[in-house]
Amino acid sequence: FHGSLKHKVEEHRLFPWFEFQVAPVLFMTGHLQESLYYLNYTFQHYPQKHSRVNNNLYQTMNLTKALTLAKTGHLKEAEELYRLVHPARFHFLLKKTNTIQYYLLSKYLKKNDHGTDEHLTELIADTGFTRLGRL
Repeated sequence: FHGSLKHKVEEHRLFPWFEFQVAPVLFMTGHLQESLYYLNYTFQHYPQKHSRVNNNLYQTMNLTKALTLAKTGHLKEAEELYRLVHPARFHFLLKKTNTIQYYLLSKYLKKNDHGTDEHLTELIADTGFTRLGRL
């Protein structure tokens, strides 16, 4: 159904808002293939970044896709996206959540340094997002 929707070329359709909201939720609830579907759809149908959309939101999408790929065993592809994700560029409203997910991705890819686990534990305690630590 989703792929059959006809998209109008309007200002609000320059960024995949629906996919941006749904893909992380699907990932966090264990629906990995569905999350990948929406992420792949996004990167295929919205390949260009638009000047009116904060580029920090694309960091979240790359992070979600890298996490999903890592959890589905596609570590090489996840590693490529991991290199594109920069925590300093996370959107200010998503910074703590994205940083937790970034640390988790680092652990999945075995890229964590000595302080990663400590920072992850502190962020989870600070935010109360205890379930994120169990992804």
